[in-house]
Amino acid sequence: GSHPELQAVLCERVSGETWFSRLTDEDQRLTIAREFMTKLAALHRLDAAKVDIDEPRNTVRACVEADIARWEGLYRFGDPPKDPTVEFGLAWLKANIPDTDVAPVIVQGDTGPGNFLYHDGRITAVLDWELAHFGDPMDDLGWLALRAVQEPFTDFADRLADYERASGIAVDLDRLRYYRLFAELKVVI
Repeated sequence: GSHPELQAVLCERVSGETWFSRLTDEDQRLTIAREFMTKLAALHRLDAAKVDIDEPRNTVRACVEADIARWEGLYRFGDPPKDPTVEFGLAWLKANIPDTDVAPVIVQGDTGPGNFLYHDGRITAVLDWELAHFGDPMDDLGWLALRAVQEPFTDFADRLADYERASGIAVDLDRLRYYRLFAELKVVI
């Protein structure tokens, strides 16, 4: 639950571990990775129109433009010195927003190993929703690609195939790469 005026959410304590790399049993690693992809697919199948949040959601382009503006605002807050890498990254992101006619979905915004809990071979919770927004489902897959570098997540191509089967959404590697770059820029900012 969330509070309509205060920045607060109601949560419950859930058991589990976050560090996927601590799993040494390959069968368990594979089972949990596959289950996570079904959870991500289920999130992307939710009807975003039923979520009562005042944020652009008419088109993916509008969602991405709003997300870039949000991150650029964070970067420019307080008039910091300009960083040429961030300046280039923002300009490139604006100039290369993927053209797609997919409907915006709820995007977790920082998804993958380290941001979910597992216990006894099952996913018990997905964590860290502070970057959630409406957008392209490939956005979450871009984050997953980035996070899987620091926290290996079994065979990534196989996980993308799991996602396609569970979601019915075709993975677009060009869009996924765009969002991975956007995720990396968010980390820098």
